Amino acid sequence: MKQDGFLHIHSSRAKPFFQPVYSRRHFCSLATMSILVSACQSPAPVKIPTTPTPRPTLKPIIASNAHNLAQIGVLENLQDKVRGLCWSPDGSFLAVAPGEHIQIWQSASLKQVATLQGKTGSINGMAWSSDGTSLAAAGDKGIVQIWQTANRQTQRLLNWQTTSTHPRPELLSVAWSPTSKQLVAGNADGALLLWDTTNGKNLGLWEGTRPVCKLRRTLSLCGLGCGLVP
Repeated sequence: MKQDGFLHIHSSRAKPFFQPVYSRRHFCSLATMSILVSACQSPAPVKIPTTPTPRPTLKPIIASNAHNLAQIGVLENLQDKVRGLCWSPDGSFLAVAPGEHIQIWQSASLKQVATLQGKTGSINGMAWSSDGTSLAAAGDKGIVQIWQTANRQTQRLLNWQTTSTHPRPELLSVAWSPTSKQLVAGNADGALLLWDTTNGKNLGLWEGTRPVCKLRRTLSLCGLGCGLVP
């Protein structure tokens, strides 16, 4: 290489030719310009299909296609009426409530892996929290029992307070909020009770529509209230 700014490349079969040698600053400038030019070029157009991808249509189960269904297993040893059941959020476990206790079954093996002793009376409804950490059950005694699924121990007992308006203690259903921090239960008189599951505090009561006087029902539907007694 000579000091004239050119790289001299020689070949035994060809005449010598010259290739310019650029400084580091000159090279970086050229590289930056190349990147900018490439970035400003219009990308190749993306072809969007004119029709959506076809998906299989769900069909109702009727007599003509019922033969396509196949039984994959039977849960045995239940020994009582089953009025409550629910899947874990990931589908790995199935909680079944025959009578006053809960059986936890593994869905893959169809084997019972645990039994939870209830304090709610006959269980009518169950719900698994969305985060999978808790399982709640509501029963005839007006109690919601919450278990921790990790150690299968009772985490909290929530009691329904009966009143003259709602004298029946039976709880028929239970559901979690999406955040798993609140729980609502419905009783046999058509009322809903909401709890904060972090501290067990009662957050409110919603009363269902009952056959009371027409004036009170009209005011209730309008979002107003009155002091009339049914």
